Amino acid sequence: MKDALSKLKSKISSAPSIANKAIEQVSGELDTTLDSETSQTLKKQTTDVVRVAISVAKNIGDLNDDGKVDKEDIKYAAKKAGLAWDKLDSDLKESLLLGGVTGVAVNTIPFFGQFAAVPAFAMTTAGFFVKAKISAISVKKIIKEEGKKSSSE
Repeated sequence: MKDALSKLKSKISSAPSIANKAIEQVSGELDTTLDSETSQTLKKQTTDVVRVAISVAKNIGDLNDDGKVDKEDIKYAAKKAGLAWDKLDSDLKESLLLGGVTGVAVNTIPFFGQFAAVPAFAMTTAGFFVKAKISAISVKKIIKEEGKKSSSE
């Protein structure tokens, strides 16, 4: 039983697997198709984000003993994971904060919660990160298209 649980946990905690699921889900929600180069870049970035989220999630809790899990606890968990909060990408920071809410909420469910908290935190963080990056890509495309229209007129 323990072996089966650890296999399942490693499968749902796989950074590339979580990254791919997040990209597929968000791309579907936003009805977005990415070109191959952009897709590969986003997959690599998102896989790295998932690895960071998993590291942070393993350290999360009310780390400053103020009775709640908040931004300061996420920052402290990141520090415990060997990350410098001030050096993190702004989209990653925001995604970690939003993912933290999900991870903490899932963790409160008896037995299942502790098992699922890390993957839930990682998946939510990845989802918000992908949304931010796809939105930025879309804005850049719109700006580029507007620039082409202006120069051709």
